[in-house]
Amino acid sequence: YWNIPTDAGVKNQVSVEVGSLAPAQLLATTGLNGDKLAIAQTYNRIGGVLKHFSDQHSSPTEKFELEVALAVWNAESGGLPFKPTSNGIPIRFENHIFWDEMALAHPQINLTRYFNDAWEKGGNKRIDQWFCRKTGGCDQPIDDGSILGDWVNLWESKGWEIVNPEPLESWGETLQSSQTKRYAVLEFAKTFHVESAYRSISMGGPQIMGASHDLLPSVDSAQDMYIKFSTSEINQVIGFFEFMENKSHPTTGIKAIEYAKNHNNNFDGLARAYNGDSAAVEYAQKICTGYNAARQLFGKSVVSC
Repeated sequence: YWNIPTDAGVKNQVSVEVGSLAPAQLLATTGLNGDKLAIAQTYNRIGGVLKHFSDQHSSPTEKFELEVALAVWNAESGGLPFKPTSNGIPIRFENHIFWDEMALAHPQINLTRYFNDAWEKGGNKRIDQWFCRKTGGCDQPIDDGSILGDWVNLWESKGWEIVNPEPLESWGETLQSSQTKRYAVLEFAKTFHVESAYRSISMGGPQIMGASHDLLPSVDSAQDMYIKFSTSEINQVIGFFEFMENKSHPTTGIKAIEYAKNHNNNFDGLARAYNGDSAAVEYAQKICTGYNAARQLFGKSVVSC
């Protein structure tokens, strides 16, 4: 049994037993594949506590469906398992967030030493460059005279986020790489500034950015969020619901939790509230696909969305 705070959004509350992390009855996984297999495995691991919080956020007029929670979790991490070991939770390192953190939170640092706009005078050789954010390629300097310059809106691209731990060696992708490589990038970024590095990763099953830790009352910092998420998957579930309670749609200001309860088989609002406007249509479709897969696992009919 897991002890969960009586109010999961407040630290250091008296704890009460709410049941086991796993559900009382597991789903059969034989013959399953794709989203169904990933969702069934997630449910068998944390379905008990997901249902507890889903029910807690439901009312006679508004229901938070367990299937929605499973669909969002699956869209974020694809059913990657939790491993209570070092480097055991899935992460994603975001170079553009690291740039923002280092540029805006630590203006005293000379970013040209770390990012791809430092070149030898009169030459064409890279010097002291480890991170690249340039869509045009990592062997071209940024030279427009401003600190942010060409980097505005580059977050829309996905293949260019690259790190080069050894100057003058080959570049390697951070987004499309293995978890082992992503953790290597995180450890490397920590040598510059620990909290900024943790703020620059999304983490765990719900893939919440460390920079969003202030939306989770149960954590004190991005590093604390990583430690708690790595300690137990229950902390990830608590953070997941806290995040949805406090994360707003970028246009309407409505919280993600409200879109989750009133989706009417249209997940665009939830996608934008949870994950922002970037690739919202694709993300909404992922949620819908996972929602239908979860419904089928529980013997329910699929919906059109």
